[in-house]
Amino acid sequence: GPEAYNEHAIDFTNPIYLFFDILLIAILVYHGFNGLRVIFFDMGWFINEQKYLFILVMLITAILCIIAAYLIWFDVVPFIVKEVAVNP
Repeated sequence: GPEAYNEHAIDFTNPIYLFFDILLIAILVYHGFNGLRVIFFDMGWFINEQKYLFILVMLITAILCIIAAYLIWFDVVPFIVKEVAVNP
């Protein structure tokens, strides 16, 4: 129940968990944007610009991951974990 959750909720603020949260976001963002890039190629669009689209996907991924890492690591966004732990 809520007591068991509150006991383990503090674990989710561990730097190792935060690192893997950021890594998971990086993987998902890259996977999504690279999937769009592949769809464009399958439709015959931007065939000659593959290198530039790859660089664009990597830049978008890097920018979004830096923003997400800042929000997660420096606790800018209040997490549900803390809300539940504070207000059971």
